[in-house]
Amino acid sequence: MTPTESRPFHMTLMSLAALLWYVALALDYLAARYDRVAELPAMPEGMGLGYEVMPLWAAVATGAAVWLGLFAAILLLLRDRMAVLSFAFTFIAAIVAVVWVVQFSAEGPREWLGMTPMQMVGAQVLVPFVLWVYARSLKQRGVFG
Repeated sequence: MTPTESRPFHMTLMSLAALLWYVALALDYLAARYDRVAELPAMPEGMGLGYEVMPLWAAVATGAAVWLGLFAAILLLLRDRMAVLSFAFTFIAAIVAVVWVVQFSAEGPREWLGMTPMQMVGAQVLVPFVLWVYARSLKQRGVFG
């Protein structure tokens, strides 16, 4: 498929869903990182505490997972084959961030929007993995320019 041919309809849907997911994560990250958690609806008390006690390696991994994911979603929307590599790095960064979340939530799970931290992080690892597999399959079929 050449870059001038039309994109598959499902690619547009997946690109927009990925973009929406990572924009939401970026806004959540910024709010928690810059102590604006109290302004978010349904956020329990002490939820932003994680960023205050987070070690540097976990902060870097969390930031990379959010911002690389947003970058990869934009690349997927633009039909750029670098989306595959970007989603792969996003997935790796999310796995590294999970290590800290497991350590942090060992003192007791806090629920947010009906989800425990492990469920939330599970989604943050599963989504980039699925998007990486999806982008990889598009690349193998020659959809990217």
